[in-house]
Amino acid sequence: MLERSFRHALASCLLSLLGAGVAQASEIFPEELRTHLQLPALPACTLCHASDAGGIDTVITPFGISLLGFGVVALNPSSLRAALDAAETEGVDSDFDDAPDIEELRQGTDPNDGVDLPTPMTGCAFRSRPRSGFVSLLAAVLYALLVYGSRRRARRRTSPDSR
Repeated sequence: MLERSFRHALASCLLSLLGAGVAQASEIFPEELRTHLQLPALPACTLCHASDAGGIDTVITPFGISLLGFGVVALNPSSLRAALDAAETEGVDSDFDDAPDIEELRQGTDPNDGVDLPTPMTGCAFRSRPRSGFVSLLAAVLYALLVYGSRRRARRRTSPDSR
């Protein structure tokens, strides 16, 4: 009985992890970034994203990836502020030009300078991970296979031919 409960718990965790959403752009982030760091101008979405359209899975710049590493969550300005503060405290230099990212932003320079960015692969957006709908479908299929395998093993154990 414990084995069956464990399998179901494992399957539920797998389903949750595979179906989890990824951080995406937030229209309020550029203004939040400008205000929090007291920047003279509003930064472009391309500071972090492949294009000004932003969107899910389009963070491709070194600076954007650094912020993701500090826990930025879509539509959550406090997570952005916390990530910016952590990047400043740690003196993160995403483009390795010996100038910390936050210092570069305050000076009006790009913390991604000198880094060749990948070319968007589908129109104006680069997708580094599968669409969330695909991930959910994949998780459902994996869960179904896990349940099917469990039931099949259980039937083999109880069938008269297996003795």
